[in-house]
Amino acid sequence: MFIMLPSTSKHFLHRSLLLFIGFFVVSTMGAAHASTDRLTPTAYPSDITALCTHVVDGDSLYLKGFKPQVRLWGVDAPERKQQGYGAAKSALEQLAQKQILHCKMKDVDKYGRWVARCFLVQTPTTDAGDIAANEINRALIDEGVAQEYCWFSKGFYGHCQ
Repeated sequence: MFIMLPSTSKHFLHRSLLLFIGFFVVSTMGAAHASTDRLTPTAYPSDITALCTHVVDGDSLYLKGFKPQVRLWGVDAPERKQQGYGAAKSALEQLAQKQILHCKMKDVDKYGRWVARCFLVQTPTTDAGDIAANEINRALIDEGVAQEYCWFSKGFYGHCQ
């Protein structure tokens, strides 16, 4: 059975259908876009062991085969154009560049960076089992090239007042 509708009803139905389809497509795309933009700790493993391929600054680096930037937890190094930036970046390069690191995730920040405590897997001067002696975060703070980021660390490294 075929029902003829007046031409205004046809246009109304056609427009409504197009609006519905458009709304569905836009909302689906928005949900997919939001899910890729908002990284959660569950989107990644809690630990990763990999080669440090690039040091960004005094508190951020990249690991081979791992896309997000790794931000060192509890560390606040000077930013570019601030006094001490070069020393902090150089210290992190000397500690981590081309070294195998074991990073333990603490959080994912608002920029999608993986916030972690990172440890040298092997060092010639320390026992690999002495995890505190191998921690890059602690070393940068102890060397004085970066400060403890007390807001997040709550004094974990013992350098907060």
